[in-house]
Amino acid sequence: MNILNDLESSQKTEIKQINIIAGYGSSRFSGVQFTVNIPNGRMNGDLSFAQFPNLMKITFSSGINVDDLGSIDVNKNEELCWLIFQGHCNFMNTYCKLLVNERQLDQVIVSYYDNGFKKERIRNQCLIPYRIPEDRKLEQLEAEVKKLQQHLAEKNQQINDLQTTTKKF
Repeated sequence: MNILNDLESSQKTEIKQINIIAGYGSSRFSGVQFTVNIPNGRMNGDLSFAQFPNLMKITFSSGINVDDLGSIDVNKNEELCWLIFQGHCNFMNTYCKLLVNERQLDQVIVSYYDNGFKKERIRNQCLIPYRIPEDRKLEQLEAEVKKLQQHLAEKNQQINDLQTTTKKF
């Protein structure tokens, strides 16, 4: 989503809090806070906050509908502590994926409304985040996959050779 592209790069590093609200008008930048107005409160596509390296808190107001979002990507936001879905902005019953890295599982607290207001660390809540491995682990996993694919190809060749040999008899 390009709603977060209205700022200069120097402003993006200053922002510590983003408020996403239902409304019309232009987005507002004030010190360390950025308020984004979403017409009709409907959001769609994928939402990445990677361009805000010092972001600590994201708030979705109660009028925001996240049902059509594909994902919310916060895995590059190392300072993030709070992800808040106010009122009946029900993130829990949507197909939207929350993309986080492993260290954020115990760092980020998600607040949401589900028959009462709840606050939980990502690791302990009913929302199942999609964990993105650290870069080093990702490289290790890719190397492991390559080795397994090579091993599988060798086994398939052995099977073909055995089948060819047994057909001769």
